[in-house]
Formats: sequence, structure tokens, C-alpha cells
Amino acid sequence: MKSTKINIQSLFSTHYFLLIIFSFPLLFNLFRPGFYSSDDGQWMAIRLTAFHESFRSGQIPVRWMSRLNHEYGYPVTNFLYPLPFYLAEPFYVLSGDPVLAIKIIMGLSVISMAFGSFVLFKRWGTIAGAAGALAYVYSPYIAYNLYTRGSLGELAALGIVPWIFWALSHNRFLLSSIFIAGLITAHNVVAAVFLPLIVFYNIYNNYPAKQDPALRGKNYKIQAVSSLILALVLSSFFWLPALYEYRFVRASQISVSDFGNEYLSLQKAFQRTGPVSVLANFGLPLFFLTENSKWFWDLFKPLQIIQFPWRFLSLFAFSSSTVVALLIYVSRKNRFTQYSFITFIIFISASSFLSPKSFIDLPPSYYQTNDDSTTVRSEYTPVWVKNLPLNRSEFPVKHFYPGLKLFVNGIEQPANLNSDNGELKPLDSRDNNRIKFIWSEAPLRVIADLISVTGLLTVLFLFKRQQYKY
Repeated sequence: MKSTKINIQSLFSTHYFLLIIFSFPLLFNLFRPGFYSSDDGQWMAIRLTAFHESFRSGQIPVRWMSRLNHEYGYPVTNFLYPLPFYLAEPFYVLSGDPVLAIKIIMGLSVISMAFGSFVLFKRWGTIAGAAGALAYVYSPYIAYNLYTRGSLGELAALGIVPWIFWALSHNRFLLSSIFIAGLITAHNVVAAVFLPLIVFYNIYNNYPAKQDPALRGKNYKIQAVSSLILALVLSSFFWLPALYEYRFVRASQISVSDFGNEYLSLQKAFQRTGPVSVLANFGLPLFFLTENSKWFWDLFKPLQIIQFPWRFLSLFAFSSSTVVALLIYVSRKNRFTQYSFITFIIFISASSFLSPKSFIDLPPSYYQTNDDSTTVRSEYTPVWVKNLPLNRSEFPVKHFYPGLKLFVNGIEQPANLNSDNGELKPLDSRDNNRIKFIWSEAPLRVIADLISVTGLLTVLFLFKRQQYKY
């Protein structure tokens, strides 16, 4: 079988080096000391420190963060994108600086966007590949996510997307399953936006009419379907408990955002989309982002799971980069001139989002001791908690959640729930009692973990046997 291993040396070629150089204006502010002010950036640093504490205590996978929600505990990564924090963990361990670790993952996500897009589009030529990569990286929505929202999960997910389509287009099904599983665990909503397109592309890429019998056949169709199933198996430790236990948390009863208040004016929609993406997507972003599309979102209410209409820009950013690369490819003359003109327009359209409004230079201890919930409305607090905590309790207490156990002097105590607020606390909280809360996996989570472990062992076995074209 012909070797399909990635040539590591190619990653250090001139093209990739130039992509890093061209991405530097977008990445520049990540190198400045402190953290820029953004919607979510600082919350991600706080969450990383709590994630680290749980991980260090032996909780794998990390679901429950004991320090958060004013030390009542918070199962945030049981429901929200855990992958970026696993990726940031080694950088935090090495540096002791949560802000630096978060910024490293953000920067690597952007580099992954550039490299992945170039690898995907370079089959249409080097110039087309570079144009597509820069169109993706400098989409205004990417810069907006980076410096206005500080959306760690979305950036990580969008860094994985082009690698999925590259793997599928080359029938590297084992790699595609790993990347799709990564997308699911990198950001729930971005995965929900892209999965229909991934399934469609998987079907199209293996449609019988375009099969070359000498290269493709029934085996490839089976592997294409198997890659999707394997991706779900690998990520089941996350999505299966999240779906089942969603009914246990306040998010199932409240709306985190008012979808109807998130429509943009035409001017803001154009600014956040950029002229290239507007043209490449036939003006659709201006429809979906403005109140003109209200009838559509009301008609298809399940789509409001994306929380904000403008989150569709993640899809439009990728599709526009594909169109840009394809246009450069089909053009027979002046490709470099067109490339230069398009990339200039793209850069100008993103420039308004490249500079953060302000910077905040706080010591690591601020993030390491902050006990906020790190979400908008503390929406992953259990439903049996009637009153949200405003500060820490004087006595050892946690919000009860399935899997959390209480030990007093080394002896497990039965759950003594406060009927008013769903609290797990000892009857006697005197100082001479050694009180300890221990997290354990509930039965469904154990099953989900075992399914993922089975998927991981399958991946390792297939890599070793090289039965898949990976």
C-alpha cells in the first residue's frame, strides 16, 4: 500500500513559514503582556485554572469544577467544549500562567486554520491555497471571535474544520474521524453547524457516479460511514452525558440569550461579514444576520440552538475561503494580481477587529482564586438549586450533582439534601470533622467513557494494522 503518512518536513516549507508571517498582524496582540478585554477571554482563563485543579485531583475526564460557582461546584465541562482546556493544560502546567496558556491555544488555532486551509486548497495550486487560507484566517468573524469575544472554543473548532474536509477529500477516513471527534469536543454549536455539511460532503465525495473503480469501491463507502460512527464513538464521553444530563441543569429551563435581540443592523452585519464573504456567499449573511430573516428563524426554531444568528458566520467564513481559492484556480490570467487584490480587501475588512479596546494585566493568582461560574447566567447549576449563591459559604457545602459524594472522617455519608436549595452538606460541620467531597462517574458516564475508550483502542489498532488509508 502506498504510504500516506504526512511529510513532517513539508510543514517547515517556505509556504507554511510565509503563512505564519502573513498571519502575524492578526496574532500580534496575543504577544502583548496581560490579557485584552473581551467578552469571554478572562472567563476562559479562570475556567482553565479550575479545570487544572480537577484534572490534578485525578478527575478524568474533567466534568465537575469544585471551586467554581462560589465553591458550590459547577459541572461546566460536562456540557461545554472541554477539548480546548485539555490542549491548554500542558502549557499552563509549564508556565503557571493561565492567560498565556489560553493565548497559546488561540494562536495555535489560528495557525491551524491557515495550515489546514492551505493543505485543503493547494490541490488547486499554491496561489489558490494561500488565497483560500488567508481568506479564512482574515475573515472579520475570526478576528471578532479572537479579540472582541475571546471565544476560545469557537477558535479551536474553526481550526479543526479545514482538516476534516482535507481528510475526507483524500479518503483518509481514520484521520477524519479523529478530527470530527475533535470538532464535537471543541465547540458544541460549531459542530452542530458544520456536521450537516460534513455528512453531505462525505456522501458527495463517495457518490457512485464519481467513483474510479481502480481506486474506489464499496470498501471506501463503508469506511466513509464508519468514520462518522467512529467520531461519535470517540466523543461519546462528552456528548452522551451532556445530552442525557441536560435536564438536570437550569439551561434546560431558561434561555441564555434572547435570539430575537441578537439581529444586527445591515451596517454591522456587513462589517462583521466583510465584502468578500458577502459576495462569495451571494449576500446570504446579510439576510441571516439581520431582522429580515426573523420569519426564517421562527419557522425553523430548532436552528436557534446556535444562540445567535451571526454564529452562522463560522460557516460563511469557511465557504467564502473555498470560493476564493476556487476563483483563483479557475482564473487563467493574472492570478497573483487577483490574489494580492483579494487578500488586501480581506485584510482591510478585518482591520477594525484587529485591535482590542484595552488590556488588563492581572497576576495569575487572580484567575486561580476567582470562583465565579464563568458562564452568562450560571445556567449549568442543577435545577434543584432554587437560589443561586452570591458568595462562598462559611461551612463546607456543595450543590448536589449525580456522582458527587460526601465523606466525613473517611466514611461516606448518605446524601442529606437541603430541601430548599439542593445542597450536599454534613450534619455536623465542626472543625474536628474531616470533611471531603469526592467526584465519581455516574453509571451512564461510565458507559460513555468505556465507549470512548473502545473507540480509542480501535483507532490505535487500525493505525497499527494500517487497514485504513489515514
